[in-house]
Amino acid sequence: MADLKDHASSVHWLVEHGLIGAPEIHMAAAPPTGVAEAEALAREARAQLEIDGPLPALADVCERFGLYLLVVDHAADGASMTLDGVGAAVIGGQADPGHRRSAAARELGRHLFGDAHNVDAFAAALLLPASALRQEWPGDPSRRRPALVRVAGTYRVSWNLAVQRAGDLGLIDAVEQQSLAATPPVVGDFLAQLGTVPVEDLTVGTTGAAWKRAVLAAYGNSLITGTRALELLHGAVDGLEDLPSRGSSPGD
Repeated sequence: MADLKDHASSVHWLVEHGLIGAPEIHMAAAPPTGVAEAEALAREARAQLEIDGPLPALADVCERFGLYLLVVDHAADGASMTLDGVGAAVIGGQADPGHRRSAAARELGRHLFGDAHNVDAFAAALLLPASALRQEWPGDPSRRRPALVRVAGTYRVSWNLAVQRAGDLGLIDAVEQQSLAATPPVVGDFLAQLGTVPVEDLTVGTTGAAWKRAVLAAYGNSLITGTRALELLHGAVDGLEDLPSRGSSPGD
């Protein structure tokens, strides 16, 4: 994928120039060999992040593990590569928002554990912990769909992932899982349960906060031109007039 090659080259350049350092979080773990291990690794990752509830912007989360995301205007799910412990990933921005978050979580799993068979299970558990779903789960079957709508909206996961998690955790049987999967929520469902609609994550052009700081540090130190900075910021600023003055570092 040409986008991944170009993005990885930019990541490598920023690393070489000392603008991207070692990952904040290291997970020295073997690839999961089963679903239970994948769930455990997802819990460990959340513990390292010190986040119990919904994950914030996935680009920022991935950067803490040394994976730098770029969302591109393609239909493909995503792809990633890792060089010397620092990773680059591109995520297709044409998919629905929940699907994009799943794709990013999968690429994080591949970054951490390689192309493991259970990376999907890791991604699902990272985005939607079993404890969160069980805590919300009602005994009354008639209240299950509203509960799933709340969980899917709060954790910003796809409807399919929320329903699949409920099935995998034994909260619903196969018949109910099929029925729920066939009735995805509409905007009104989210408004009725949450009073708002989920904020989209990973729109086209998205990069993480650490990436933006690194690019602007390169620009501030005259390592790249303003035009190149705009290219690497992927629409975060509109034009050269929005770039900071030379010599002012991000965070000053």
